[in-house]
Amino acid sequence: MVIGFDAKYVLNDAGGLGHYGRIALEALTAHCTHNDYILYTPDTQHGTLNINQLLVHSSVHLKLPKGSSTGESWRTGKGVLKAAHRHGVQVYHGLTGMLPDGLEYTGIASVVTVGTLLHKRYPKHFSFFKRFFIERANKKVLRRADAVIALSEFSKREIVAEYGVDPSKITVVPVASEQLFATRISEEMLALQRSNYGLPKHYILVPGNFDSRHNISTAVEALAKVADESLHMVIVGRRNSYYSEMMHLAEKMGVKDRIVRIKTVAMTDMPAIYQMAQAVVVPSRYECTSLSVVRALQSGVPVVAATGSCMEEYGGDAAVYFSPDSPTDLASAIDGVLTTGRESLLQAAPAQVEKFAPERMASSLNALYRSLKEMKKSQK
Repeated sequence: MVIGFDAKYVLNDAGGLGHYGRIALEALTAHCTHNDYILYTPDTQHGTLNINQLLVHSSVHLKLPKGSSTGESWRTGKGVLKAAHRHGVQVYHGLTGMLPDGLEYTGIASVVTVGTLLHKRYPKHFSFFKRFFIERANKKVLRRADAVIALSEFSKREIVAEYGVDPSKITVVPVASEQLFATRISEEMLALQRSNYGLPKHYILVPGNFDSRHNISTAVEALAKVADESLHMVIVGRRNSYYSEMMHLAEKMGVKDRIVRIKTVAMTDMPAIYQMAQAVVVPSRYECTSLSVVRALQSGVPVVAATGSCMEEYGGDAAVYFSPDSPTDLASAIDGVLTTGRESLLQAAPAQVEKFAPERMASSLNALYRSLKEMKKSQK
């Protein structure tokens, strides 16, 4: 098959949108080698590293605008449609919630991945106009797409509830695990990284941005309640107003000196930081997918995660859960995974990680592409 992708964010975005697309493409190129994968992007900006990593596969082809149509107008309109037709694309995948206008009239099957609906859950984080445009775009793409991919059953339920999409149109394809986090790091390298980042001997890692959604303040309150008063908490990110409020709370709770902030971490160093942790705590109130949970399970580290979104799907029986509004519940959960509950969780982790094997993601995507291709074929 020939699969086309909206690859703007895959090549140019270091955040969640781009990361999801790269994981999907890496899984497909490794496990479904019989297809051709064509990446359409209006430009490459600073995506040289991402491009080079993907183009080592002979099945991957990069396509840029030619002629008078360039930029976003090419990506969202006739420019990319003409290119896809020339290249014999049979299925077009909008990896980040976008499909070019008029795709439904070309005979090319379409599928779109929909992630978080942050503009609905946290409207105050968006201007009125941004919420309006996101909502209009979502309604339009969900109506036009032949199929929709959700990253969890939680996300599927949310899409159905918010937009009235037929559940049979939505396929759940969880994000695959990353080989980087499955590799065990030597004691010498761990010691070096501990020194480089100034990490304490005993700590819990709390991944996530400094904002109300990621809810790290609840972990701060829990730190003051855990039994082990030598336990530290490691967080990663740049200072902002939420961080200032969080540290004020930490000072009030008497744990300010037990919180270690790392400004930035190279992705290649993250596995060491995970593997040295006593536990990984994910207090986020809202996620449609959770690589943090899977990374911790791959790293052989117990996981404590918040209820209320997709975390229980990603952690399964290999994690412990708590109410995101209860520091007391979180402290109790941390105490448990650091003592008597640790071994049973670690024993359950490999079976849970297997559910997110790259070959599973590739197989699910390939099966969906094939069914869409056959559907279009039968309609001719």
